[in-house]
Amino acid sequence: MADTDPMRGRIALAVVTCVLAAPAAAPAAMSVTAAPEWFPQSRTLFVSTAWTPRNERTTVTLVVRAGGGRIKTIRATGWVIGRKTFSLRLPASLADGKQVSLAVRVASDAGTRSVIKTLTLTK
Repeated sequence: MADTDPMRGRIALAVVTCVLAAPAAAPAAMSVTAAPEWFPQSRTLFVSTAWTPRNERTTVTLVVRAGGGRIKTIRATGWVIGRKTFSLRLPASLADGKQVSLAVRVASDAGTRSVIKTLTLTK
C-alpha cells in the first residue's frame, strides 16, 4: 500500500536537499615530522616519522644522503596509521663526524609534504 501522506515526502525531500547542499569538508592541513636516532655500535639509524591526516593511504619515502651522494632510499606505500619507523644500517665507510641528510616525503590524496633533517654521526 502506497504512502498517501504528502508531509512525509516533503520531509524526506528536505533532508536529502540539506545533505546534498552541505559544503564538502575542507581537506585537512597536512604535516610531517621526522626524528632520527643514531646507534653507532650497530651503525643503525632509526627514523621515526609521523604525519597528518592519518586516515589517508600514504606513501612515505626516506632518502639518506652523505657528501652529496645518495646512500639509501626506503619507501612504504599504502600506510594509513600516521606513523612509520624506518630502520637501516649505514655503511662502515661513513666516518665518525660525517653529516648525513635525511629527507622524508609523504604523499597522499591530502597532498604532499617533505621535511629534511641533518644528523652528525658520532660514536
